Amino acid sequence: DVENLAGSTDVALEHLRPVQMSLVPDSVSCMEDIQGALVHADYIAKLLMYQDQQIEGSHLLLFSLLVHMFTQVIPTPLPHPHSEGSRCVWRQPLRYETQQLMLRLLASLSRHLCAV
Repeated sequence: DVENLAGSTDVALEHLRPVQMSLVPDSVSCMEDIQGALVHADYIAKLLMYQDQQIEGSHLLLFSLLVHMFTQVIPTPLPHPHSEGSRCVWRQPLRYETQQLMLRLLASLSRHLCAV
């Protein structure tokens, strides 16, 4: 009988997945880069929320990531009567599915920010 050699089955296996904060770039300049940064930030936020028992200070890491995303990485829109308004990344045309994805990612990241 080898069942006794296998050990107890009531031990919970904890899988720690590495969190690469470096996936989020320091700055972005076009909509594709903004979308990629939002996708990576959402992925990192989910990893940190799921592993809050294994990673000490995961809420602080998540808060600092989201503050960095919204204040440093994503460019702010220029005011409407601006001399360089035509170069503003937020005034470029977007496809509908890209708008949907970005709004969904922004909503998800906003919920994460409210949760911490």
